[in-house]
Amino acid sequence: MKCTHCSPDQQTRDIEREDLKPINRAVVEINRAVVEINRAVVEINRAVVDINRAVVEINRAVVEINGAVVEINRAVVEINRAVVGIDRADVEINRAVVEINRAVVETNRAVVEIKRAVVEINRAVVEINRAGFC
Repeated sequence: MKCTHCSPDQQTRDIEREDLKPINRAVVEINRAVVEINRAVVEINRAVVDINRAVVEINRAVVEINGAVVEINRAVVEINRAVVGIDRADVEINRAVVEINRAVVETNRAVVEIKRAVVEINRAVVEINRAGFC
């Protein structure tokens, strides 16, 4: 509709404004969507901050665990050293037992020889006794 009171330039501007209204409405909707996206980004960023804090706590716990593992490993090294010492002592004890066993074998051999000699002496005594009583 043409306005009879407005100048042609004014009428053109009014028509242009009318033509821009749908575009302006779309821009407003886009801006609202951008605001919502920005709010979501803020929430995501807050979540990322929370995640980063949790990661820091996890890393601190890992450092503590690693420290404990180092201490455990040190204790294991000491235990292993003690076991090696015990094993060496065990070897020495076993060597001594072998020597004792050898000495026992030699002693047993000597005892057998003594018993044989006693048997021979007893036989001789029997012979002497027989000879003396005949």
